[in-house]
Amino acid sequence: MNYYSIKISDILKNKHFASAEVIAGYEGLNNIIKWVHILEVCNVQKLLKGNELVLTTGVSIQDDIVKFLDFVQGLIEAKSAGLCIEYGDYVQRVPDEVIALANQYHFPIIVFHKVVAFVEITHELHSSIINQQYLMVSKLEKYAQQLSKETLIAQTPEHLLKTMYNYLKIPTIFKVEGQETVFFPNLSQQQRKVMLSKVEDPPKESSYLSQPVYMFDHHYAEIILYSEEKGITEFESLILDRTATALEQLLIRNLYVEEKK
Repeated sequence: MNYYSIKISDILKNKHFASAEVIAGYEGLNNIIKWVHILEVCNVQKLLKGNELVLTTGVSIQDDIVKFLDFVQGLIEAKSAGLCIEYGDYVQRVPDEVIALANQYHFPIIVFHKVVAFVEITHELHSSIINQQYLMVSKLEKYAQQLSKETLIAQTPEHLLKTMYNYLKIPTIFKVEGQETVFFPNLSQQQRKVMLSKVEDPPKESSYLSQPVYMFDHHYAEIILYSEEKGITEFESLILDRTATALEQLLIRNLYVEEKK
């Protein structure tokens, strides 16, 4: 489990999923769950905001493959994290066409072979999600305090970028037009070329995140996080955003000092 997020693969270890089986969308098991929602209606797009794990008994899609396909298509379009179906009175199997659709979009479908208490699943997962969010906010606050102290003594952008790299341990690239690109950790010339080519066309299995740095509304630079080993989540995105803001403050301060000389 990531320290600050819960993935589909994490919940499969939960006691309530002892009778569960993943039947489609295996490549989406790293999808992050931000909430859990019980749905028994077909028109889902207006009810979801993304990254929800949806639980259903299938009462509204039973014995109707068109409705079943529309239901799953709607979840995919709403960017849901995945779908859990309880096998029982309403659904006894998932049609091959639905499985093919889910596999096409790497959308996980999990089935329960025994009756489960949806209310217990939602309660437990919601508690975990809220706890993770609280932990993330606490960590962000501590990082912001550390970054504020470093900004007071920093003379160059590299100082703050190193602070972020030491905190996240994710390869970092700092690109300024007309200047030599900076890498953390430091790389050989050949390694730099390889890294930049991967950033331009990231492999499917990699994680990539870019954040612009502005000076007086002018796009001055770009910070890039790139990793083939660990996923980049909302937490890393927020850390990157705060670092970019601190960099902007440092650059403006340095400019002011230069003008005063």
